[in-house]
Amino acid sequence: MNNSELLNRYIEQMNADPSFAKSTKASYLSDVRYYIRFLGPQGVLSATPDTITQLIRHMVSDGRSSSGIHRTVVSVRNFYKYLLVQGFVSANPAKDFTVQKINQLIP
Repeated sequence: MNNSELLNRYIEQMNADPSFAKSTKASYLSDVRYYIRFLGPQGVLSATPDTITQLIRHMVSDGRSSSGIHRTVVSVRNFYKYLLVQGFVSANPAKDFTVQKINQLIP
């Protein structure tokens, strides 16, 4: 399954979940789309923790704020939680990226 198909399934799941506020959905989806663009041809399913580290470094070099970086990592982590529950991945590459670990990667 390609990145676009996985994203579409995630969007469907988020739209079906009434616990997400409209603004939260928009933010999460914007962040996940950013992540997919960052990956380029690499598939979402082949990401590793190193991929998430590279994402953080890329966002730092792009001048994104630390709060924006944290939110993006949380969004990506939640995306992978969904993929894990659905059986698309066997591990969440973003699960160990706590605020402390993210802050260590931000100069």
